[in-house]
Amino acid sequence: MDKDEYTSALNQAKKERELQSNDLSNVEKVEISAFTDSLDDIKTLELNSTIGIQGVVIESNSRIDIDEKLERADGNTRLVVLVNDVLYGDPSLVGQQVVIYQAGGYVTKRQQGLNEKFPDMSEVELDEEVFTEFNHTHPSEVGTELVGYLALISDEYRKLDYPYYDFLAISLSRFEKNEDTEFYEQVNETPLEELPVDSDLAKQVISINEEINEIVAEE
Repeated sequence: MDKDEYTSALNQAKKERELQSNDLSNVEKVEISAFTDSLDDIKTLELNSTIGIQGVVIESNSRIDIDEKLERADGNTRLVVLVNDVLYGDPSLVGQQVVIYQAGGYVTKRQQGLNEKFPDMSEVELDEEVFTEFNHTHPSEVGTELVGYLALISDEYRKLDYPYYDFLAISLSRFEKNEDTEFYEQVNETPLEELPVDSDLAKQVISINEEINEIVAEE
């Protein structure tokens, strides 16, 4: 993608982020643990994904499951990412927008099925909203630069008239750019700085982060 066009879109997205409120301090949260397979190298990412992209989040809607009036839902965030580079897959996506449905977002207690689990809950209680977080990870915000290895979703769940993707293993195929270091880092249940330095997991995360940043630098 043209560098000036991408920089302009990035700056605009960051301005929009400043105008948005993403404060979840007063929101009831529900933590959901999900088993995920290990994704510890680029080869594994490519084998399990449709595309690998680098770009910037230009839209982030964490209320999509409520907006779409789903009868049952766990909470998702709808991301729109402007693709700057294609690292794996269809090169024609450069300069295009891709839609990602990311685990975690707002749902009502009714959508969670609590009306069946707790039949005495009032209508007011069932319409209360909670914010779900999967494996202690947060949805990406507008203005975030990321690398994502994505799988194309081909089901009838949402009945959308456009293609959409999701990340592999909740968030392990998502690498967000640290604006201080300008280094892409895997979004993990436990941040790298909190892992024991000599642990196998820390070494694995460091290795795949280095691989990702080398690929981005080559583009």
